[in-house]
Amino acid sequence: MGGRSADLEIGDTAGLETCATLRTQLQPVLDQLAAFEAALRPYEQTKAQLAEARARFRTLTDEFVDELKRRCGGMNDDQKRALVLELSAQDVQAGLAAAAAEKRQELDRFLEGLWDKYRVTLTDLRNQRVTLERCLDDFLRDLNYAR
Repeated sequence: MGGRSADLEIGDTAGLETCATLRTQLQPVLDQLAAFEAALRPYEQTKAQLAEARARFRTLTDEFVDELKRRCGGMNDDQKRALVLELSAQDVQAGLAAAAAEKRQELDRFLEGLWDKYRVTLTDLRNQRVTLERCLDDFLRDLNYAR
């Protein structure tokens, strides 16, 4: 029996060494996984906060709808129509304002593009031409070539 016990210990030691070797080989991967988990932690918090915000939004929306129904229940048909028309008019006005703002931005981009392209004035161009003509005349004179 004494020999048998020694055989088991030798086998256990080999298994432990194999486990230690595998653990050493896997350690970089485990470290990388830990780094990924640490990097994802803020996103998980944001996800949880977003879920809370969505739940709060649903609650507020439900409360708003309930209050709107309660208040509309006390109105006659003409008052309800007037309310619907007013809300529709506000939606149309908001849509028009957004469209106008978008067109203004588009116009601004267009005008800035034109400004960038044509910002040199005619006077500046004429002055540059005169300067270049003088330089050309001087250069031709230096070459003894009269114009």
